[in-house]
Amino acid sequence: MKEVVKLKSGAKINLGLGVLSKRHDGYHNVDMIMQTLDLCDFITLKKNQRLGIRVFCNKELDCKEEDNIACKAAKKFLEYVNMQDIFIDVNIEKNIPVCAGLAGGSGNAAAVLVGLDNMLNTDLSIDELTGIGKDLGADVPFCIRGGTMRAIGTGTDLERINSCTKYIVLIVKPKISISTKDAYDKIDLCHGSEKNDKIDNILVGIERNDAKLIAENLFNDLEKSLSGVQRKEINYIKDFLVNMGALNACMSGSGPSVYGIFDDEIVAKRCFESIKAEYKETFLCRPLDYGVKIL
Repeated sequence: MKEVVKLKSGAKINLGLGVLSKRHDGYHNVDMIMQTLDLCDFITLKKNQRLGIRVFCNKELDCKEEDNIACKAAKKFLEYVNMQDIFIDVNIEKNIPVCAGLAGGSGNAAAVLVGLDNMLNTDLSIDELTGIGKDLGADVPFCIRGGTMRAIGTGTDLERINSCTKYIVLIVKPKISISTKDAYDKIDLCHGSEKNDKIDNILVGIERNDAKLIAENLFNDLEKSLSGVQRKEINYIKDFLVNMGALNACMSGSGPSVYGIFDDEIVAKRCFESIKAEYKETFLCRPLDYGVKIL
């Protein structure tokens, strides 16, 4: 057993997010293409002396410690491997914005699962880890695997997409808040055809390493659920990015983060400097081919 394990977990964006139908269990069937980015949180797991499972973070989180998804992940893992007599400190250095549609919390949970498996030498398979992750949140299985993936069903059925496409991503998080539950409750669901041509076009763009084709087809059905104030803010940022040279811009997840895709680093940096004066939580990123990495 290791005393300390250090990891990093990347943010994710949705290159395409289609909401297809509402399920009988209250969840929604989706069709998404997700991409991990090199905007990362750093997680340190350390064994403690019977002080329970404790979570520490460099930023204030709007939940009780026991409700933190990283804490829940540790408990779920230890229950699964029948090692509830192990006590862990989880220290999170947060760089990914909170409640931003970037799966920062899900990535932290994924890192805890991968890290405990490494620390305790339990040697679980990826399928076992993602199985534990499904009970924590729909994005956790993706965050364990990472890279470029298509997600269907409730978002936990994943298919690896090999991608070598080079582009720069500029993320902007406004101060408005958007509830994931409200976003799904309000959306006009698609009935009939469950196919979106933009998903196929994004896949072709990835296959051809064509950043412009990918960008042309970015979409997020959850933008349909935005209120007037939310829509105004999201559209303002999208227009700003495009006017400054982005190939296209889109909201990620249930928001409120907006990202733009650039194929020119100088243009991306110029846009970054311009919009950072107005939005503090602004980040330049590139795609990663993994979700969690042991350091």
